[in-house]
Amino acid sequence: MSLVRPAVSQDGDRPSIDLSQQSTFQNALASAATSEKPRVEARKAATQFVASAGFVGDPSRTPLAAQTTAFTAALGRLLGAPPGQPGALRTAAVKAVRDAYGSEPSALVASQPYLDAVAKLRDSLLAIKYLPGEHGRPLAALTEQLRHLDLIARLATDAAFPAKADDAQRTLRRPLRLPRPTGLEPEPRRTRSSRRV
Repeated sequence: MSLVRPAVSQDGDRPSIDLSQQSTFQNALASAATSEKPRVEARKAATQFVASAGFVGDPSRTPLAAQTTAFTAALGRLLGAPPGQPGALRTAAVKAVRDAYGSEPSALVASQPYLDAVAKLRDSLLAIKYLPGEHGRPLAALTEQLRHLDLIARLATDAAFPAKADDAQRTLRRPLRLPRPTGLEPEPRRTRSSRRV
C-alpha cells in the first residue's frame, strides 16, 4: 500500500480533512523527515506512538466512542429521510448532537473529550498509514468517527449547515490529507547523466 498519492485538487465544497496538528508524534515525524534516514526514523516514531496511550486502534476505545456511535446512527436515519422544511434538517442534526452527547455543538467542540478524540484519531490514522503491519486496523471505522466529529465542528461554526442532506453527505465523504513532509515520498529517480561518474 503506497502512502504517497498524487496531489488532489481541493473541492471548495468538500476540502480534505487535514490530519496535521501540533503533537509529540507529529513533531517526531517532522524531525524524521529531515534526518539522514527519514523512512527508518518515521517508522520508528510511528511504532513508538502505536505503543503509547495516545494511539487508538479500536474505534470502541476512542474518547466519546459510544456517543459518536449514537450520533452516527441518528444522523444516518435523519439523512435517509430528511425533513423538507427549510432549516429543519439543521435543527434535527443539532438535536441529534444534543441527544447523543448531552450538549450543544459549540460546547461539545470546545470540550476536552472532543478535543482528545479528534487529536487521537488524527495521529492514530496517520500512524496506521505509516506502518504496513497496522493496515489490518479498522481504518474505515476510525475515519468515519473523525468525519462525524468534523461534521459536528461544522454545525458549531456554520449556522446554515446543513441546508440539505447532500451538504452533510458531502462532508461525510471528505478525504483525509496527510501532513507534509512525510519522509515517505518516493526516492528521486536517477537519470543517466546522474549515474555517470
